[in-house]
Amino acid sequence: MSLEANRVRSEIDLRHVPRWVRHFFHPETLRETLAWVNVLRRRRSWFLLAALLGILHHQRPGFLSFPSSHTVPYLRHKIFPPSRFPELYRYRSLRDRLEAKVTRAFRRMPVLDFSVERSCFRRDAGSFTVPEPVDAIITSPPYMRLLHYGRDNRLRLWFLGAYDWRSLDQIVSPNQKAFLKLMNRCFVTWKGLVKENGCCVLIIGDAFGRVVDGDLPEVVSRIATEQVGGFVRVCQYTEKIPNERRVRRGITGSTSETIVVLQKKTNRRDS
Repeated sequence: MSLEANRVRSEIDLRHVPRWVRHFFHPETLRETLAWVNVLRRRRSWFLLAALLGILHHQRPGFLSFPSSHTVPYLRHKIFPPSRFPELYRYRSLRDRLEAKVTRAFRRMPVLDFSVERSCFRRDAGSFTVPEPVDAIITSPPYMRLLHYGRDNRLRLWFLGAYDWRSLDQIVSPNQKAFLKLMNRCFVTWKGLVKENGCCVLIIGDAFGRVVDGDLPEVVSRIATEQVGGFVRVCQYTEKIPNERRVRRGITGSTSETIVVLQKKTNRRDS
């Protein structure tokens, strides 16, 4: 794979790369990264590609970019000026950093029951169905523009060939009104998908805004139990999010998460 990437590398013209992308990397690091992404995508080596994207930008030596934020790609030239930290702006080889990333990933391998069949689908949760009813749906809905999933991943998206992150944000980072409509549509679908006495478990941020009258977990619960109907709220549990776990530390955004457990009511007349 390294030989193949080296061949591709010699053909890459960085003049075709947007300036904002070039600003994050030493030219040779960027050329090497583009070559590896090209090869991994062609070979459909999704695990290695995910590992590569995981080390794409940060300020630590094991990452590929110039000093930048890990979660949201913006450069940190003021904190790490090139005149004081020249070593952070030198060429960074990809292969050894990728191997180190893969080694770290395998060090944290989860214990899995491989007798359980698993499937992945790239579908809209508000319309996706399966052939048979399910016992439970467990999900963490998008955080209503408190997180901008397209903008915050724009550098990784560019390497994947998704250049229009702004349009993507309109879909995956809904505003409050669109979010509540999405939840209504989801519960309508899930009502026909979950078995009787089955559960929907949602992890919801504590966002509040002018559109909603109350805290968000309460509003989402009312959509399921009153607007759509057919569900009862069994319980909920709220936990503070430690500052070090937050995407945007120390500023506005969700500071807690609430787990809401909703159960589908039976169809019996006396229930």
